[in-house]
Amino acid sequence: MIRVLMVDDDPTILEISTIFLERSGDIQVDGTESAAEALEMLEDHRCTYEVVISDYAMPEMDGITFLKAVRSRRLDIPFILFTGKSREEVVIEALNSGADYYIQKDGDPKVLFAELSHQIRQAADRERSRKEDLIERDLALELSGATSLSSALKLCVDAAIEVSGTDCATMYLLDRSSKSFVLHHSTGFSPQFVEAISQRRRTPNSSLIAGAKDPIYIRYQDRDLPLQEAREREGLRAMAVVPVHHEGEVIGYYSVGTHGSDEIPLPGRSALETIAAMTGNAIVRLQAEEDLRRSSEQLRAIFEAAEVSFIITDGSDPDPTVLEFSPGAEKIFGYRRQEIVGRTVSRLHLPEDAARFPQVHRNMREGKRGLSGPTTLVRRSGETFPALFSTYPLFDERGRMRAALGVGIDITDQKRMEESLQKSEEYYRAIFENSGTAMAIVEEDGLVSKVNSESEILFGFSRREIEGKMRWDDFIAEEDREKLWEHFRKGQRRLKTPTAQYEADLIDRWGDAKRGLFRASIIPRTRQYVVSVVNITELKRMEEALRKSEEKYRTLVEDQTELDLSLPAR
Repeated sequence: MIRVLMVDDDPTILEISTIFLERSGDIQVDGTESAAEALEMLEDHRCTYEVVISDYAMPEMDGITFLKAVRSRRLDIPFILFTGKSREEVVIEALNSGADYYIQKDGDPKVLFAELSHQIRQAADRERSRKEDLIERDLALELSGATSLSSALKLCVDAAIEVSGTDCATMYLLDRSSKSFVLHHSTGFSPQFVEAISQRRRTPNSSLIAGAKDPIYIRYQDRDLPLQEAREREGLRAMAVVPVHHEGEVIGYYSVGTHGSDEIPLPGRSALETIAAMTGNAIVRLQAEEDLRRSSEQLRAIFEAAEVSFIITDGSDPDPTVLEFSPGAEKIFGYRRQEIVGRTVSRLHLPEDAARFPQVHRNMREGKRGLSGPTTLVRRSGETFPALFSTYPLFDERGRMRAALGVGIDITDQKRMEESLQKSEEYYRAIFENSGTAMAIVEEDGLVSKVNSESEILFGFSRREIEGKMRWDDFIAEEDREKLWEHFRKGQRRLKTPTAQYEADLIDRWGDAKRGLFRASIIPRTRQYVVSVVNITELKRMEEALRKSEEKYRTLVEDQTELDLSLPAR
């Protein structure tokens, strides 16, 4: 729809002109009898006129003066002088003052208004093309210098709205990880409508848009399309969805809409598709730059914050120079960055390791591995310390090694812990093996995972036969098993159960029975038991002999007492 502002002091001319011009359906005319009022209407940003038609002879301000006033306000709107005056000097002055066309009112009205309609369309098309060219040129310049993806997308969306004659728009870009389209910018749409269309973009399989490689234009009369109800609630009369391509792939979409027109006009469609074609390369470039910037920031954060030494050296032989020294390296080696940058790196290594640098560099230049593994490094104080150290080549764009990255981790504390653990293990093994009693480590399910040499002697089985293969109750006489299992289950239910002891008959490899005294304790922070067994067979035999001896003694005493009582007193 071409909006026209017509100025004529004759109301009849205004009425007749409006009837003829609006008959075609693509022109809308607003009329006024005052040039001064027309200026106010043009300066009102809510009124977006595309062509001005003005009479020449008007009482307050003639057409030439009105034209000059329009141009003095830097209004580049097409201007048609429509008048009964045919003097040559008026025509020349009008064209010199910036009029686009001059038409006389004389003649057949049908022919006259057909010519005027033609001039209106031609002027509107020419002005629209001029504005589109300016918008596209400005956008291209702004995108070439853009450094922020979000600000660039705002420029693109604003340009798409302006060239297409719409009033709202969104921009979606492809998220490669999820293969869905993600909203990056929106203007003019309600949050509810944005959420509705975003929901479909998040589920590409159900989205008509996600599979489209060509523009989709939706008119007011188009029905039974996806999101029809959402568009009606939003009050949208027409929409366009235009894909953004890069190297044959759809990387994003413009979605534009209008609340005032029943369809996106053909010139607006062409301009919108031009904007989409312009933006693909810029979007990919800015995405790559943002990914690189984000990656650099993450690497810098790691470099600055990690409790690890990062040292970058040049590729010189035989003794490379330090180019960069991380805060972690400062903490580990005791040098401040300004002390070590520019100095040779060999001061951080033992002489015998520094002598290997030329060969290490040759290996890395050939694509082979650099240093990697445990080594000894040297602090500023001269103290040596154990470390894990690796080197990695850094190549330039031509594939030449320009520098090397050394990554070091101080493992002093780890070594101390390993030594302490080793001593603890040695103490444990000494106690376990030399306790003088049979000992075993028993798992939660009763499986024996470890035994000592006394267990081998007591039960007659070797470690290889017992560990991981036999259960503790394999050595218990059948009549005692249930009782000991009950004690075992109680210990499992109450992990803090104190050490308990039980007696039971043991059965060795040859089926011989022995009496054993069991002690079992839960190992802290595990579900394992340490079990000790003492062979008390001999002790039990001695206890039984003692019991029998005591019984004989009591019998003798009792018999003697009865004998004494039976004798007569003297």
